[in-house]
Amino acid sequence: MKTRHSLLNSHYPLLTALLFLSFSFLVFSLSYASNQRADSLLLLLSKDGNDSIKVRHINSLALTYCALGKTDSAVEMETKAIILAQQINDSKGLGTAYNNVATAYFIKRDYKSTLANFQKAMKAYEKLGDKGKGEVEGIIASIGFIYEAQGDYSTAMEYYNRSLTMAKTLGDKKKIAMAIGNIGNIYHMQGEDAKAMDCYLKALELKEQTDDKPGVVKSASNVASQYKDRGDYPKALEYYTKALNAAKEINNSDLLANTYINIGEVYHQEGDMQNALENEQKALVLAQALQFKPLLASVNSSIGLIFWGKGDYSKALTYYDTALYMAQKSGDKSVQATLLGDIGIVCETQGDYPRALDYELKSLALCDELGDKSGVTVCNGNIGEIYLKQEKYKDAEKYILQALYLADTIHLLEAIQESNLQLSNLFAKTGQWQKAFDAYKEYAKAKDSLFKQSKKHQLYKLEAKADFDEAIAMQKATEDEADALEALRSRTHKIIFGLIGAILLISAIVGLVLVRLKHKLDRQKEQLEKTDGQNSSTHTQL
Repeated sequence: MKTRHSLLNSHYPLLTALLFLSFSFLVFSLSYASNQRADSLLLLLSKDGNDSIKVRHINSLALTYCALGKTDSAVEMETKAIILAQQINDSKGLGTAYNNVATAYFIKRDYKSTLANFQKAMKAYEKLGDKGKGEVEGIIASIGFIYEAQGDYSTAMEYYNRSLTMAKTLGDKKKIAMAIGNIGNIYHMQGEDAKAMDCYLKALELKEQTDDKPGVVKSASNVASQYKDRGDYPKALEYYTKALNAAKEINNSDLLANTYINIGEVYHQEGDMQNALENEQKALVLAQALQFKPLLASVNSSIGLIFWGKGDYSKALTYYDTALYMAQKSGDKSVQATLLGDIGIVCETQGDYPRALDYELKSLALCDELGDKSGVTVCNGNIGEIYLKQEKYKDAEKYILQALYLADTIHLLEAIQESNLQLSNLFAKTGQWQKAFDAYKEYAKAKDSLFKQSKKHQLYKLEAKADFDEAIAMQKATEDEADALEALRSRTHKIIFGLIGAILLISAIVGLVLVRLKHKLDRQKEQLEKTDGQNSSTHTQL
């Protein structure tokens, strides 16, 4: 059975990106010297009275605990803040407290509790009237994000559109840009990459206009990710470099670390392990300075995967062990389950079957606890494969059949293929030739379906790329047309104003000539009248 990384490859990086990039501005910003910050806040609390200042200090301490991975301590502190805020009628402090509790549960992947506390936070902020509209918009966006993390893209889109409408009402370009970017994420998840890219580019433009450097990092990274998915690595690196420069300008270590991880992944996909490792090591140095455990888990896991790909299993295990330790400290059971399974496969590759089995069984228990059916499927298959190699055929058959049943239930085609191949090998080794032949036929059928699905997916990607390129070309053509129209309008205005100027000049000249002519005629008339007068006088004298 393949690893969780290989079978669920799209799931794990996506979770990492969603959880640690989208909420980075909420938690990562507190990761600098968090222990010292916690001590300072505890000292302040010891001197505070029972007022809104104390509520604010408790809220800051709880968020600092989140940054340190101490989510239980964060919830415990916020319980005190909630009681005090309710007693003194501090709606803003109450809303922030519920918001922080939601963040703590979010880190623990308890989405139900996260949503419940976000709803309570929204009600508290709504009591502030116009002053609370900005906070309400933020909560609405956060709720959308939670639905996105759970794969409920339709509901997420509803909340993101509500967030965009409210941001436009507030006239806040930063919030508008964030909402557009979030909508782009949903389009991306639904495979509508042309629409996603359009959103990402609009969001990036707005963030550059407002000089929102953290926002530029995120939007530029989203654009880069689109190019990476299409295999356009030079373009991906171009936008990741833009993100990297923005992070450097504000000296934001957590954003720098995440960007280095992303750049490392591009090089990894290109097969350039040296550059991949160099960038991941830069991320590791920054993560170690920050001591933010989820980030440390992510970067150590990425480095472990690189050494795994290079066949250096000893180093891979070293980094995976560190990643697992950090995930355990942060309380992230989903990442723990993934890492336990991957460590089990590395041990299996080294022939250490007892240790491999121990890790896989622990991974299975966590996946089962989390309700992760895909994870349970893969773990059962891996355990069955280990028993098969140990020639414990009865145990092997039990777990492989469980994997096959679950794979059929959730339509995990690659797991169906792997399980049938394992069963065929098992039955062949135990002399059950007809069963071995039947299982092999099912394996071949699944392989054929997987091949067709892969071809269909490739065709879809080509069609999507064509749509994407067409959309970008149309956007450029529209921009070029707008520029041309503007240039034409400018030239037309210049011509019109020139003609008006010429007409006015000619009119002035004509007027001047007419005035002079009139003066000349008047003088001539006067002269003529004078001459006539003299002649008349002469005639009279005669």
